[in-house]
Amino acid sequence: MNRVILKALVAVFIFGCTNPEAEKVAALKKECIEIHDEVMPQWQDIASMSGELKKWSAALAEADSIDSIAQLKTQVNESATLLDSAYDAMGDWMSNYEPDLDQSQSIDSALSYYKSEKERIKAVNSLMKLSIENGKQILANRP
Repeated sequence: MNRVILKALVAVFIFGCTNPEAEKVAALKKECIEIHDEVMPQWQDIASMSGELKKWSAALAEADSIDSIAQLKTQVNESATLLDSAYDAMGDWMSNYEPDLDQSQSIDSALSYYKSEKERIKAVNSLMKLSIENGKQILANRP
């Protein structure tokens, strides 16, 4: 019976000593990476789509300068710019993200940092999805 009580006390001690703030940091880090991983596979698709739009824009530039073509060229260029912005935003986030910051900073600093990074990567995620959808719509109208 003493062994059961001793094992129970050891389990309470081990599980009771975890820091809830450290668990929050770990959860935020995990959320950041999950949000990143959702759209990261499409990063190269963005570059390809932007390239297609730029080629189309160049072809439109050689066409007659009818108002409808000029308007289409503007839409194509704006879509390519949005795709480039999304591509750059993901690259910036990846190069600036510090996955091990919690190893060198206080729990409070790490919580603040990962909360901020979660918001940044959510914005990147949204921008990537928006730019891809916009690019697909524009390219669907290509002759």
